[in-house]
Amino acid sequence: MDREKVLKLVRMLKASQASDLEVERDGLRVAITRPLAEERAEAPAGEQGEGAPRAVEAMVEGVLVNSHVVGFFRRGKAPGADPLAEPGQRVPAGKPLCAVEALSRWVLVEAPVDCEVVEFLLEDGARTEYGTPLVRLRAAGDSE
Repeated sequence: MDREKVLKLVRMLKASQASDLEVERDGLRVAITRPLAEERAEAPAGEQGEGAPRAVEAMVEGVLVNSHVVGFFRRGKAPGADPLAEPGQRVPAGKPLCAVEALSRWVLVEAPVDCEVVEFLLEDGARTEYGTPLVRLRAAGDSE
């Protein structure tokens, strides 16, 4: 793995606000860990969840965005609402992709980096736990 790819992984980690990132390719394993900034309180319902930490896992074939709350997966801002993003859609960093309904509050899950949505991994209304993979992304510029 060359220096540019490692630096790209570091940028992805910084953009995601996650604390760990691990990639294994061709027998070479790269693990990057950093302490999270102090935990911020969860945003009030209806806001874009800026205060909530985002969990992201880097993979050879893309980026998995994981749930950071227990609740119910939603493609839109409410049951039956239009989806926030569609597979194949290119989205900028910070754009909401989906939501998790937790204790009657809506936590929007945002794109950690400029990317393309590859697939949603859960059906609308499915139960989520901490770390449940929600959506697979391809970072902008990834051609592998």
